[in-house]
Amino acid sequence: MPAIKEYTKGAIIYFEGDKSDYIYLLQSGQVVLIYNSLDGTKEEKYIVKTGEFFGVKSVLGNYPREETAQVLGNARVILLKLEEFRKIALENTRLVLQMSKVFSKELREIHSKIREILKVDSVKDLEYELMNVGESFYLAGNIQNAGYVFERYLQYYPDGKFKERAEMLLLKTRKGDTYPLEIPSLEEYASKLYSSTNDEEFVKETLNLVNEDLFQMPGIENTSLEKEIGKIDLPNLVEKINELVKKDKVKEAYDLLENLKNTNQLSSKEEFNEFLSFERGRLLILLKNYKAGLEQILNYLKTYPQGKYLKDALFQAALTFEILKDVQKASMFYNKVLYLKPDDDITKQARYRLSNLKKS
Repeated sequence: MPAIKEYTKGAIIYFEGDKSDYIYLLQSGQVVLIYNSLDGTKEEKYIVKTGEFFGVKSVLGNYPREETAQVLGNARVILLKLEEFRKIALENTRLVLQMSKVFSKELREIHSKIREILKVDSVKDLEYELMNVGESFYLAGNIQNAGYVFERYLQYYPDGKFKERAEMLLLKTRKGDTYPLEIPSLEEYASKLYSSTNDEEFVKETLNLVNEDLFQMPGIENTSLEKEIGKIDLPNLVEKINELVKKDKVKEAYDLLENLKNTNQLSSKEEFNEFLSFERGRLLILLKNYKAGLEQILNYLKTYPQGKYLKDALFQAALTFEILKDVQKASMFYNKVLYLKPDDDITKQARYRLSNLKKS
């Protein structure tokens, strides 16, 4: 049965970047969707009308929210699980038509930007500009639009100069990964590519920071890995992750988690879901992808406010804020760690780092 929830003025229904299984129907009141423009240069807003669905696309596509939903006045909202929404959609062809118009409009906007770039006479390198659009979307966190652009690049330029880079980034968008900050920027990559005497050697050298499997486009699904993962229980998984981290194989540990995230056998087990939510953030931080790791940890804290890994998550957030030079937030999270009992090694580390912050 769909749930009904009341929200007060100013309440946040969900944040951009959140993951959720719910689709929302505004029964009464006012809700605004706040999101970045397609090119990521400005903030845009959309007022949800009474009787209108929102939060649909991210649930259907199984990727994080692309917008923040905030209540302007007291609102009454119906929460639907995907199966409940599908049942309504199957019984209401008008709803399906309305949804398809919304999605088609967005795709047309993206496509028009690509066509605009491809027709600009002043652009000297159309391949570069098209890749630049895709990577701008990706850096802004708009993973779906980025993937669409990379697909168009490979369609327009099947043997283009940036083919390997486009394939690698496209596969990462399909996995839902954040932009790989460890690879050279597009500008740096293009500059060296144009001046390199051996393009193939340069491509291999500059993209070797990501796994070799990223250079292979998706083929037939390998179910053997999924079956193997399905046999792993939580204690064994924790032990395996810790072993990989001790051997400085953090990327392998992270890839293992990403495979688990998409495994049906585990998706219904709440203990696994909680562990994956926390551990994914911790490993991203170890990989020095601080922004994405911090977002994941903060999302864990919001989803599991009394969770099993609460103390560790607070410490990870504090440590990351410290690395990012946000002393005020780092101190706040270290203090939260100190409030939690019992005193343990995490408490001692938090106390030590907090004292050093006060001295600096």
